[in-house]
Amino acid sequence: MSGRLIVDLGSRGIAWRGVGEPGGAAHDNAPGKCLAQAFDAALRPDEVVVGSVASEAVNQNLRAWCRENWQLVPRELTPSAEARGVRNAYRDPEQLGVDRWAALVAAHRRYGGAALIADCGTAVTVDYLAGDGRHVGGLIAPGIGLMRDALARGTRLDPVSVHAPTPRLLGDDTELCIAGGVLAAVTGMLRYAADKVAARYGAPQVFLITGGDAATVQARLGSEWQLAPFLVLDGLEWLAEKPR
Repeated sequence: MSGRLIVDLGSRGIAWRGVGEPGGAAHDNAPGKCLAQAFDAALRPDEVVVGSVASEAVNQNLRAWCRENWQLVPRELTPSAEARGVRNAYRDPEQLGVDRWAALVAAHRRYGGAALIADCGTAVTVDYLAGDGRHVGGLIAPGIGLMRDALARGTRLDPVSVHAPTPRLLGDDTELCIAGGVLAAVTGMLRYAADKVAARYGAPQVFLITGGDAATVQARLGSEWQLAPFLVLDGLEWLAEKPR
């Protein structure tokens, strides 16, 4: 392997891709182990670029593995007030998750128009990007897994019992009721955001959905929402480019 390796460290998983390569992903909080399984340590990249919303312990795990196996210190990207034609809405730009920032940059570069961007992972985030590259703001709520886990912790339900694999419109047992309810909460949030944005700013040119639960949610929303599974990696790759 040569060139640049892009790594997206999430709250509960990791995704990676070399420039022009298909990449991979894993639900694991040990990025060093994941990279060791994915790459021969002798095939050293020229650079490792990381966007992370993971804990410091997870970040340290990645740094240590790259140092010990590739003699590299990862370049860690952070949000800024403006980059690649996108302007950050946050008063403190670094408080915006770098995954959200990367998705905004990718949407602007790929589509160029107004976009509503949903990321359905550990948390569900929705961000509105105006056609001129201005990030207007967003929403954050618990993701499907977090809502299920919160129900398990807050009630007498067995935690294993709240992970029904196939939600229905209306469940006929507790597992299916929970599965359908949390999915309805997420899809309801996205529909709410879409309606409010359209009423105030006009309908976005594109609706994008990414993240681990994106396909499940998009199936309930319809074809207006486009699956964009590599949106964050695309944005990290473009943010990593040296300004010309």
